[in-house]
Amino acid sequence: MKALLVIDMQKGNKYIFNNLYNREKMIKNISKLIDAFKENKQKVIQIKIWIKNSENSSLSKKFPEVGIAGTMDAEIMDELKNKDYDKFIEKTNYSGFWNTDLDEYLKKNNIKELYLTGIHTGCCILFTAVDAFYRGYDVYVVNDAVSSVSDKEGIKKKIKKIKELIGESISTEELIKNLK
Repeated sequence: MKALLVIDMQKGNKYIFNNLYNREKMIKNISKLIDAFKENKQKVIQIKIWIKNSENSSLSKKFPEVGIAGTMDAEIMDELKNKDYDKFIEKTNYSGFWNTDLDEYLKKNNIKELYLTGIHTGCCILFTAVDAFYRGYDVYVVNDAVSSVSDKEGIKKKIKKIKELIGESISTEELIKNLK
């Protein structure tokens, strides 16, 4: 069984989302992947920053205004909010695994392969990939469905590092073809 992880695709603060590299293409690819995973009876998991108490979040120390529970900025982007998700994970730190029930859910559903999409390649994608690797999952970064405020070369370097140390890189088109 496979799972698509859609990480931090929230409205967020305007600076971050207005400055993402290749934003529209990334959102379009994530949308296509969600549909393909659902068509092929695979799991789709939405992971978002959702901070109810900033004292319990190391993320809040660096970014105090990001992901505050109940705010418009913490809501899922309009382009992806009406998609069919199997599970919602609320996180308070960079990794989707830290202090959440993600690992438990994946094990319960016999999921072995994780395909990571969303933002930020060198931060939340990276930390979630590392934690998945530590737990024995096969980790794939969907290279045209992740982004950052870095330029194209910066994102490529981060994906290359993940590929060297943790998992693999795959395109949206390749992944959809492999699902069938």
